[in-house]
Formats: sequence, structure tokens, C-alpha cells
Amino acid sequence: MKPRRVSGSAVPVPQSRDLEVRAFGDQDVEIEAALVATSADGDALDASVARLGGTSVVSQAFWSASTTE
Repeated sequence: MKPRRVSGSAVPVPQSRDLEVRAFGDQDVEIEAALVATSADGDALDASVARLGGTSVVSQAFWSASTTE
């Protein structure tokens, strides 16, 4: 199976174990993805966040590590 990629990039999308979309104010949404720990690569996540943050439709993009599974 070919890995999914961030649109228009060579950055693979890590395997997600949970994805939530919530209203954020009147016109925005917040999208949160909890990734499977073994699929998360810091350099790939940095590249994905930089690409997302560089678009006109994303006002904020970041990732953070968690010690809980």
C-alpha cells in the first residue's frame, strides 16, 4: 500500500489513531490528530507543519509530543 502524503509534497502522513475536528470560534475549525508513536518522525512532522502553516487557509499549525498513549 502506497503511503498517503500531504497534498503536493513528498512528506508522508503518519498513521493516525485519533482525529478530531472541532468548531473554533465562529468561522474556524481546529483539527487535532493523535499519531501512532511508531509512525511519528520529527523531521517529517516539522516539514508538514511548515507546509500547512505556509498556506493562506491555515492560521496556526504545530505539533507536540506527549508521554501518554
